[in-house]
Parts: sequence; structure tokens; C-alpha cells
Amino acid sequence: YWTDLDPGQAGDVYVDTLGTAPNRQFVVQWNATHIDDGTNLFNIALILNENDDSFEYHYDVVNGSDPHLNNGWPAVVGLQISQTVVDVLSAFAPNIQNGTAFRFTP
Repeated sequence: YWTDLDPGQAGDVYVDTLGTAPNRQFVVQWNATHIDDGTNLFNIALILNENDDSFEYHYDVVNGSDPHLNNGWPAVVGLQISQTVVDVLSAFAPNIQNGTAFRFTP
């Protein structure tokens, strides 16, 4: 979710590793984090799965008080690997709803 999520205004960012090898999951969670101007709070998680190299995006809350920032607008969804940007979901970003999740297996 490439946009300006700013935990400096509100919210927190958590990281954790769950499970045991070879089935661990590395989780990054943005909890009640502001976007851009601080009017919307977002809960988003990225999960990297060790056993099949898949990754998941979970969008618990992506709608708030500013309708111009809702449903993933103006964000781009993707994954950056080294210096190469893999933009896997940019066409779908404006359609992300609360409770949406995407899983990708390279």
C-alpha cells in the first residue's frame, strides 16, 4: 500500500515473526495509522510466508472520514524487490474495501 502512512501523527507499526521454521510468517501491521493529512485511520497488514514464498496484504480498515482517500485511492499496491519495483495490483488499488485481502505466490 504505497502511500504516506504516518504513524508519527497517530497509530503504531508492529512487526513480528509467527510460527516455527519452515512455516514462519513475518508480519508488518499498521494499526490506526494516519494517511497524508491525518483524517483517515488505516489498519493494514503485510504477511510474508516462509513455506511457499507467498505474501498477503490484509486491509482491515481502509475507509475513513475523507472519501477522497477511501478504497485505496490514491495508493498503489505492490512489492519492491531490490531495485526492481513489482507493481502487482496498481489497477486494483482504487477498489480496495474494508476486509479485503490479496495473496500472491511468486
